[in-house]
Amino acid sequence: MAHDTLMLIAQLSGLRINVLVNRLICDTEFARRVHSKLAGALAAMIEDQRKIFTAERVRDDTWESTRRGLIRRPASLLERL
Repeated sequence: MAHDTLMLIAQLSGLRINVLVNRLICDTEFARRVHSKLAGALAAMIEDQRKIFTAERVRDDTWESTRRGLIRRPASLLERL
């Protein structure tokens, strides 16, 4: 899952850069505003995806810690016998 999210962040970032570059060559104020608004929307989407990516990493780390704890517990119980 995290890999898909990371790829989406990269693709959105590339698209945002492209929009910002194209904004520089706009002839009208209207076109510049549209490009700016699109770049802003893409920036918000990128930020949302970064939050999702962070949440996925925390979830995966928590699961890994839990899994390790579950594997260690039976061994410690056997040692007590």
